[in-house]
Amino acid sequence: MDSVSVDFPVTQDLNKPSNAVEKTAELAKKYWTSPHDLMVHLTRRGKFESPETERSPVKHVLLFFHALGIGGGELVTCSLAKLWKSMDIDVTILTDVPIDENAPHQTLPQGVKHRVVPDYNTLTGDSYRQRAEALQRIIDETEADAMVFAHWFADSLPFDLVLCKENGLRTFVFVQSLFSLFFLDDVNPYLVEMPETYRLADGIISLSEADRAVWSAFNKRSYATSNPLSLPIPEQPAKLEGRTIIWPARLHPDKCPERVIPIMQELVKLVPDAKLIMVGPVSDAYREQFIRMAGIAGVREHIDLLGEASPVDMQRFYNEADAFLLTSRREGWSLALAEALASGLPCVMYALPYLTLTQKNPAVIALDQGDSRGAARALANVLTDKHRALEMGQAGRARLREIATYDHRAFWDSVFNNPEGPSQSCRDDCRESYRSAIREAFVAHQQHCEAQCAANRSKDREITRLAAEVAHLGHDCGELKNALDRTTNSLSFKIGRAITGVPRKLRNALSRR
Repeated sequence: MDSVSVDFPVTQDLNKPSNAVEKTAELAKKYWTSPHDLMVHLTRRGKFESPETERSPVKHVLLFFHALGIGGGELVTCSLAKLWKSMDIDVTILTDVPIDENAPHQTLPQGVKHRVVPDYNTLTGDSYRQRAEALQRIIDETEADAMVFAHWFADSLPFDLVLCKENGLRTFVFVQSLFSLFFLDDVNPYLVEMPETYRLADGIISLSEADRAVWSAFNKRSYATSNPLSLPIPEQPAKLEGRTIIWPARLHPDKCPERVIPIMQELVKLVPDAKLIMVGPVSDAYREQFIRMAGIAGVREHIDLLGEASPVDMQRFYNEADAFLLTSRREGWSLALAEALASGLPCVMYALPYLTLTQKNPAVIALDQGDSRGAARALANVLTDKHRALEMGQAGRARLREIATYDHRAFWDSVFNNPEGPSQSCRDDCRESYRSAIREAFVAHQQHCEAQCAANRSKDREITRLAAEVAHLGHDCGELKNALDRTTNSLSFKIGRAITGVPRKLRNALSRR
């Protein structure tokens, strides 16, 4: 799909208000639940692609992410703000959620400002105007000339893009997850239409060549980059003297924490004193559910749930670990994997071949998705063969140093200031990862179809059961009717009715008084 061009401002009707807030609020009222129809409307009005001309350097960037907790996306948001600030670009981070000083959160980089806008989760098309007005005030006050959406799937994104374009800002969408997120069966179906609106942006930035190739079908200015390292590479690697495995992520179904249980079941048969520490936020309900599953599997005593950790504690956990385990079905970059490699840990994971960090990396053992026995054997090997583990750790640190030489400043300078953007093409060695990512999309779609088929089969079984029950009840009703007919037609019933005729008439007469 080639980029279609529509000139901004998009509303030229002189009978309508001319300011950006009014225009965007009007579009939100009409198209809030249908990004596709919004794009059809804008396309009919002409061209929305920015002209490829020389432009003045970006001076102030607005950077949007939903919140500033301790997750990977929040960490990347602050790392980017710090990077851009070092490039003499002013940065204001926008979030939907205020910073909770009583909870773990990211620290704002020095000199970076923070503003809160109305939460898109609480808005509708009719109330979007509140957010538009807040964004407009910030744009006016900061004199911003660019906006980067690091939260790439908000319901408000299409309209935020329109508002920014109406104000002449350069707009960029930073997609921090694998593109197949949009095909999953546990997300809002609204997201299926979301990628089409990425055509409004001046560029799409993603974290792998595979993703860049996919997004280039929606916007020709699609670029691949890497994330800045969240922690410095320690001077000394982990000693690898014990039997502890680290699994660092939030305990949430999208990180597949339950997949560690069958791995640990197999591992303790090979390494009886192996222990797994799981470091990351977890809800009380999921903690209870996970502990119950681990108990049933007989591995509860081998797994510790440590909850959230500060960056200092996180580094200590890496230093004290002997191996790293990743069980996700999909990741956009995996900061946790980068941190484990930096600490010199041998890494065992289910294969995600499109990840930059896994390519040409001897420190990573990648197993087929769901191969719990293979993962257990790989962990047992690196926990017991310390010579191999140390060699893998050294190779991983060397590979990470190579990745760390990536010129983030040059990349973002080109994104912001070069009309053509960074010069990139799909290398031959990225084509397999691209095919893998495409397969991932088909697998996600297949899983969705299988889930729908299973749900339909369940409904069919319920319909069959109810139909049988209705038939059974119909048969019972027929039997009861026949019994009633036999009773009312019997001689004894007729005699009884005759005998009780006079008393019944007296009763009816008395009841009318």
